[in-house]
Amino acid sequence: MINNDEILATIATDLATEERISISKMLELISSAEDPESVVQELDTIEGGLLHLLISKYDDLDMLLAFLAVYSKSINPNQVENGETVLHRLAKDDQLELTTILLSGELEFAEKPNLYIVDDQGSVPDALAGVNTAPIFKQALKNDFVERVVLVQSWAPDSIFNYLMDTNQFDILDFETPKNSVVNALAEKDGLISKDGTIGGHLDFVNNLYSDDFVDRPHTHWTWNTLCQANIGGSWEDAPVAVLEPLSSFNNVEGIAPYDTTIMGPHRLSDQAIILVPQADVQRVTARLKENGTFAGQIKGYAANLSLRDAVRAEISASYPQAAKLVNSNGREISQVVINKGGNNAAANGYNYINGYFNTVSMEINGTVKPLMTGASNASLPAYREYGQGKHVGMHNGSVSDIEKNPIFKVLKEVSKEPNKISTNLTHFIGKEGARDVNELCSVKAYSSYQALHAYDQSTGAHDFAEYLLKKAIIADFRAYHQQNNNPQPLKTEQLRAMVDESYGALKAALNNITTATPDLTAYRAILAETHTKVLTPPKIMEKSVKFSIWSQEPSQLSSELAKDIDADNAGAVENDGVVNPLDNNVKVNM
Repeated sequence: MINNDEILATIATDLATEERISISKMLELISSAEDPESVVQELDTIEGGLLHLLISKYDDLDMLLAFLAVYSKSINPNQVENGETVLHRLAKDDQLELTTILLSGELEFAEKPNLYIVDDQGSVPDALAGVNTAPIFKQALKNDFVERVVLVQSWAPDSIFNYLMDTNQFDILDFETPKNSVVNALAEKDGLISKDGTIGGHLDFVNNLYSDDFVDRPHTHWTWNTLCQANIGGSWEDAPVAVLEPLSSFNNVEGIAPYDTTIMGPHRLSDQAIILVPQADVQRVTARLKENGTFAGQIKGYAANLSLRDAVRAEISASYPQAAKLVNSNGREISQVVINKGGNNAAANGYNYINGYFNTVSMEINGTVKPLMTGASNASLPAYREYGQGKHVGMHNGSVSDIEKNPIFKVLKEVSKEPNKISTNLTHFIGKEGARDVNELCSVKAYSSYQALHAYDQSTGAHDFAEYLLKKAIIADFRAYHQQNNNPQPLKTEQLRAMVDESYGALKAALNNITTATPDLTAYRAILAETHTKVLTPPKIMEKSVKFSIWSQEPSQLSSELAKDIDADNAGAVENDGVVNPLDNNVKVNM
């Protein structure tokens, strides 16, 4: 082993005097030291830092990359020389290879490369990037943006109290101290978080499709890096529990706004998640979710003299130090702002109390403040706009997934929960026969939402909800047909599943034709009739019959039942030239 001081003296001399440095020789020399890491750390104290010198004088790129692969942990890439960091220099020189390796995340440096630091001219690195490096910076900023956001969910005591009342969970209600009911629900029941750490388990669209229920609010709601602020819908200052989870851990991010980020469907909390509860309740929540469950994250208590807002801010600072600070138009950190119930201090804090958002929000990262958002939906930060592509940016009631107040979906919800009510709502279902206003049909409305939801990216989970809605409407149509066919017994789950599986594609095509070409329900009803007959007819009878097939390209003989139905339909059909769009006109079709 060679003495560290001797090696430092040799390398320092070379760095100071040589135009080009042999990286292989340097690597060999440092590797022979008693403590190689301390040698590199000492060299990094040279003015401007070691990385600046290496990039200026390296003789072989591959060897430089090999050196960084071994010793990057001892090198700070954010040191400044001549008013700029290494990233500024690489951006100006448009050096693709080194920029890529520094921003790829493959190397672990003493500090993460700072994408937001400004040079002596006030420019951030990506503003200086050339043609080759601009895409690298763009992707790195998008990736970094995600790492800066920790999503926070909490439950207002009055909302949970009402939920427990509505679901007859009176045994865990605390009438004297309603916020205790929230902790009781978490410690004793599956409604808020299941034993495996899943939030929103009731939003499992696939497994709940054939249950007598209906999801009209398909997402959970989260805020960024702080507890939700009070608005006209309620206050969260008395909430006793908060869930923290990095944005990077989520799939199915449908809406992305600091004041309301929506996660479509269920989410199983990761090992990065933290559930904050009052210190006195840690053990019983831990018993259920950890000792008797498989929640992978941590359950932490906070002191009784702390508000939940203060506890959330402290925990994010300690456990997620990479999280950005959000600041309002006054430059005040939003996590320290408490909007009073009633909103009498909202205007002074630049807050829209009616709708629940700050009029101007900036993001402070490593001391650099960047405009993030103005108003309800105007994303200012380029990385935020990039991440928001294919998602909903804005208030959730502006999203096409926000259907709970729509009167037609209210009918679909009612009959999904209580199928016996279809008979009193037949005008909303295509069924077997009868005049229909196309604009009042659940399946037509569901198909319209299906198309709108498909405008979002598939990664948002919106496509899954679109299929759920459409299939729920089709299920109701089959039930309506079944009732109109005078069947005394309701359809069983497996029969409905078989009918939907058999005809989904054909019914969807028929709905497309109804909504874009002609509001004629004949083809749709023929599919309902044939599928209904096929599923409910014993196989041996089906083998002997010559049946009409809506999928067949060849002429075929209709069964007597179907022939009679279609003849009756055709007798009352209204001619249409194919121009009328029933979604835009109050078209009634007599069938």
